[in-house]
Amino acid sequence: MKALLALDSIDGHKVPNERSIRSEIQKAAGILNQMQGISNAKTQVDTENYIFEITCNFANVKALDEGIYQTLNSLIQTPQKTDIQKNHFVFQNQRFERNFPLNPKPEFEKLPGKYKDVLKEAIFTAIYRFPKSIKSKSNQDAKVSKTGKASMLRYSLYQIASEQKTIQNTIILNQ
Repeated sequence: MKALLALDSIDGHKVPNERSIRSEIQKAAGILNQMQGISNAKTQVDTENYIFEITCNFANVKALDEGIYQTLNSLIQTPQKTDIQKNHFVFQNQRFERNFPLNPKPEFEKLPGKYKDVLKEAIFTAIYRFPKSIKSKSNQDAKVSKTGKASMLRYSLYQIASEQKTIQNTIILNQ
């Protein structure tokens, strides 16, 4: 990946440099910090392993969902911007839902094979921590921590984009 970032472009597509990647991630944290109900948004960038992390505190899941929606709307500058929807996260009555209201497969199918291969190496990891223990989960691939208060899903971007796997998950917490 480092070799790819050293290039100006690949097949006519501009390759972002490390500085612009860091800048975009910092912009995302800045947008989140301006949102009502969200605070302490911080970023961590590991360019050696290409791990990009944004963490924040949020008053409720609705505030987080709105923050993600506003951040994506501000940063994404493509025709697919119209596909950005709300309700990625919903929480009520001890029920947490992680939805994925996108359909990436049509765009994925248009990609040349060499780009699809890159997605096989890129990993998406979602970790959700809760104040109470997890009673059940709908996604069988989700792992529950030893304490029972966290859940983790880990897939390649290839699996998600080709719709072989989904990051959708409903987690029910104990009362």
